[in-house]
Amino acid sequence: VNQLVNVVLASYLLLGSLGYLNVAWLMVMTPLVLAMAVSTAVFPTMAEDSARDDSDAVAEVFVLSLRTILFLTIPMAVGLVTLGEPLIRLLFERGEFTAASTERTHFALTFYAIGLAGHASVEIVDRVYYALHDTWTPVKAASLAFILNLVLGLSLMWTPLNYGGLALANSLAALAEAGVLLYLIRRRIPRLDLMPVLKSFGRTVAASLLMGLTVAMLPQILQDRLALPTNLELSLIILCVGISGGMVYFVFSYLLQSEELRVLLRLA
Repeated sequence: VNQLVNVVLASYLLLGSLGYLNVAWLMVMTPLVLAMAVSTAVFPTMAEDSARDDSDAVAEVFVLSLRTILFLTIPMAVGLVTLGEPLIRLLFERGEFTAASTERTHFALTFYAIGLAGHASVEIVDRVYYALHDTWTPVKAASLAFILNLVLGLSLMWTPLNYGGLALANSLAALAEAGVLLYLIRRRIPRLDLMPVLKSFGRTVAASLLMGLTVAMLPQILQDRLALPTNLELSLIILCVGISGGMVYFVFSYLLQSEELRVLLRLA
């Protein structure tokens, strides 16, 4: 429904706004699939623990899953901002989709990326409510997010952000929805401790921003130095920056003593 609201509101803005928003949203959905996969995989475990009235086990699986999802999706959001422009050029820039279209789509993608952590968190926290046989609370939270998205969208679309304001409204609504659900879940699981999540979130954001700052200029540097056919050049830029960013992120995560990194290494 939020996407339908964007369709209606975007029709009053800059020509092509709907196309820019749709392409940007498609790109944000790609890493979001990872959160959907994790939440779907852990749902049966949480449902089984809930059926045994083992709230401590539900809380343990939920906290670990949420921390892992945030550890993976937050750097992806930074990566979408850093690598968004060459990625859009490679995938979409042809025919009527011009260089200007790429820049405008990247503008929308930047604001959508802000809400990726919120969308990812909702995927897992919703499953906790379902495991506890509560489907009404997620619906109420989503309804509040819809109202917030509509109000913010109507307010921001007439600012210089234009269609980017609609993407930002969507992101802020997703973050607010996740925040409300996380706040209310503590009433359903009294012994749930979210402090490890907050500490992990802080470390993940710090490592992601350090990664983004480290590789921010790398796409432009490579583009200036390479003299290859466009698609091959863009592919090499994305590959090099992606690998470099991933290595830098893991180094900073190690230095910041992120427990999620050790968990993922053990799984690997």
